[in-house]
Amino acid sequence: MNWDYVAGLYDGDGHGNLFLKPPNDKIKQRRFSAVPLIELAVSGDVIIPLRTFFNELGVFPQKRKYGYTTKTSNPWGSAKYIKAGSWKGTKIICENLIPRCYIKKDQLNLLFNAIKLREYIIKNKRHNEDFISYFDYYRHEIHKYAKKGPKKIREYDYPIIEKFNLERLLEWE
Repeated sequence: MNWDYVAGLYDGDGHGNLFLKPPNDKIKQRRFSAVPLIELAVSGDVIIPLRTFFNELGVFPQKRKYGYTTKTSNPWGSAKYIKAGSWKGTKIICENLIPRCYIKKDQLNLLFNAIKLREYIIKNKRHNEDFISYFDYYRHEIHKYAKKGPKKIREYDYPIIEKFNLERLLEWE
């Protein structure tokens, strides 16, 4: 198992996503959290070597030693998906797949920019609400690459920023 093989899997039946998790209704807070997701559709005999490969690199969180595995309920056939649903794991996968992918490279670049934005928020101790419109912008841009699903996704109360310069925003000095 190597990164070229994983890049082929991702270009074929994988996808990345960024979704906003709304607050708990009981607490009534206005704070959203952004969650990254990379899914790879694999067959049953590929999933065990892929889990082992990702475990050696520390892609999965400690609680989920073997990653998240789900099955689809598609009547025409089922597939198993292995998910990396943490920021650290998604960053490792994006860093290694961006130079190797061809078809879904733009989608990975958008997801990687969202990861850099989160690192900027943590480093400068900013609150997530200040930058939630940027995450919402990335969420809409990534969704444009989806093959299936609704053409329009849910709007949130935060305004989407049309034009911004990410490089200027993410200056580390």
